[in-house]
Amino acid sequence: KAFTVKMSVSPERPAAPPTPETLHRLAHEPWMPRLQPFVRPVTRICTASLFAYFVFIHDFGPKEHCFMPIRRFVKAQKDKFFALTPEQAQVLDKGPEEKKDPK
Repeated sequence: KAFTVKMSVSPERPAAPPTPETLHRLAHEPWMPRLQPFVRPVTRICTASLFAYFVFIHDFGPKEHCFMPIRRFVKAQKDKFFALTPEQAQVLDKGPEEKKDPK
């Protein structure tokens, strides 16, 4: 349960200073419930980022490790995605066609 202090800011009636009880409650109120809406998404993003880093990027050495199958699969998919079809390779091999001068 969040505790708030309502203070008036109108010029006719200036805000009263907080009472000692209010200050005590504010000083001993747990801060985590107020931060939880911000901390939870940041924690999820950091966790997912670290997981992706260790699965796909981190170097575990030359030996086979548990992430090698997924890395091989992703590499094959990337190679298949970036591979040229025979028609595209033929177009690249031809090079730019020379423009004929209309004169």
